[in-house]
Amino acid sequence: MPTFRYVARTMEGESSTGTISAPALREALEQLRAQDLFVISIREHGAGLQRREASLDQLFARFREKKPKNRDFMVFCRQFATMLQAGITVLQILKIQAQQSENPSLREKLREVALEVERGGTLAGAMAKHGDFFPRLIISMAEAGETGGILDAVMERLAIHFQNQHDLEEKIRSATMYPLIVTGLAVVVMAVMVFFVLPRFSMIFESMGLEMPFFTRSLLALSSFITGYWYILLALLLMLGLALRRYLRTPQGRERFDWLQLRLPIYGKIYRTMIVARFSRTLGTLLASGLGIVAGLELVEKVLNNVVLAGALAEARRVIRQGQTLALPLAASGLFPPMVVEMVHIGEESGSLDSMLERTAEFYEGELSFYLDRLGSVIEPVLIVFVGIFVAILLLSIIQPMMGIYQMI
Repeated sequence: MPTFRYVARTMEGESSTGTISAPALREALEQLRAQDLFVISIREHGAGLQRREASLDQLFARFREKKPKNRDFMVFCRQFATMLQAGITVLQILKIQAQQSENPSLREKLREVALEVERGGTLAGAMAKHGDFFPRLIISMAEAGETGGILDAVMERLAIHFQNQHDLEEKIRSATMYPLIVTGLAVVVMAVMVFFVLPRFSMIFESMGLEMPFFTRSLLALSSFITGYWYILLALLLMLGLALRRYLRTPQGRERFDWLQLRLPIYGKIYRTMIVARFSRTLGTLLASGLGIVAGLELVEKVLNNVVLAGALAEARRVIRQGQTLALPLAASGLFPPMVVEMVHIGEESGSLDSMLERTAEFYEGELSFYLDRLGSVIEPVLIVFVGIFVAILLLSIIQPMMGIYQMI
């Protein structure tokens, strides 16, 4: 039975404090009033500790939660569409997927969505209550599918959309994996040479009275500085990282960062191609599912996750509400390639904007794959040359003093 700690006053006005056990707060108050006590404050003993424990449990649960990826949503939408076409109800589908999904977090959320649907809610409304978990794209398209009675077709389109996004992510991951591994190994090898191998050789050279060359002295000075002041350097790096993170959370910092991503020499071109492909694919999918162009652009703004492009699309929505076409604000923004603008213009003229956007997405996804393959083939020899130069410097730093030893002999 819970214990409550109270502060009260007696009929004579004297202060009284203590604890009382009762099934609930209401019963505790009634017992105190029966004792002719006027309660000033009362709270459950240990409630603060319980709240802290609950908040810690929620914090650990967030760390343990495995956020679903595009592949998880692709499987979910494809299975959902298949079972709908087989005549299974939405509630039964949710219960089945809540048991079979590979992602534990998705299973738990689907159980909650199934409960909402069982109480009489819609699929989109139930998912909207977990808007921080389910992508806004799924919620809006599910709402359009339920309204138009084409939920199976909408889920099939969503499955294709998430599959394309998954394939795109895999291409990017496979293209960057090799350079990252080579760079990481090179850094580890260089650190071992500079911090462990070279200092041992320097002790031998100094004991023999040999003058070390400039490269050797420079590397040893760098090694000694980092070894002696690593905690200061670590603190500076942490402070710099926190300051940069705080700046990027401001509207101005986020806008500058997103603008920089679009303008960088090599990365910027790849990033712009990826953004254009995602814009075309997402908007084409939304339009093909029956969503209006203004609502579709509003969703695309959130999917792109770029403040600069979001501003351009917000302006496009404003212009479209005034009765103009989409191609005009896209061209005026200067952020979209001429081919995209022309394809949008042709699609609007012919009444097939959704199919033209999907063709545009296919083209730019192919372009992105080509850029990534070419980047991988360029980075590989550059990394080899870079590692070779550094290894040569290290070898010279060791070999030159050793040549001095041979001359002494």
